[in-house]
Amino acid sequence: MGCCGGTPKDMKAFLFYVAPSSPYQRVNAITKMLIVCILSSIVFMFDNMAFQIGLSLLAVAGLFQTRIPLKVLTMPLLSISGIMVISALSFAFFSNIPGKIIYFTLPWGSIFTENTFFYIVVVYLRLFFVCIVNLIFLSTTRETDLKIAFHTMMMPQNLSF
Repeated sequence: MGCCGGTPKDMKAFLFYVAPSSPYQRVNAITKMLIVCILSSIVFMFDNMAFQIGLSLLAVAGLFQTRIPLKVLTMPLLSISGIMVISALSFAFFSNIPGKIIYFTLPWGSIFTENTFFYIVVVYLRLFFVCIVNLIFLSTTRETDLKIAFHTMMMPQNLSF
């Protein structure tokens, strides 16, 4: 039995023991890194809330495809949620997003307009997506796979470490 609830047949990734039947085990580490970089870039290209919600739902579906038991995911997901709430609140308290209606002005000059809430939700969804995609990557990639990938890309060992 592994430290994170894994069984002897599970494979140790960065964060958890992952079932070998997980579809992510068949994907090359370099391909996973490229997918994470591309998806993490795409999410910041669009301000459309429906697009952000759709990507977030796809990320959650992808997280369930890892076949990691939910009890193992509770602590990382709670940590991610806490970080994102703090980020969204700091964005709310220090934003100066213009709008037609100013609901209130904070003593340090930040304003809360009708557009502020929209941007807070978009920022929250972006952070959520990036965190979930990276959680999927870290929970399905073994250290040895990354070492081989970095060696294949001829990256210096100090940099890849």
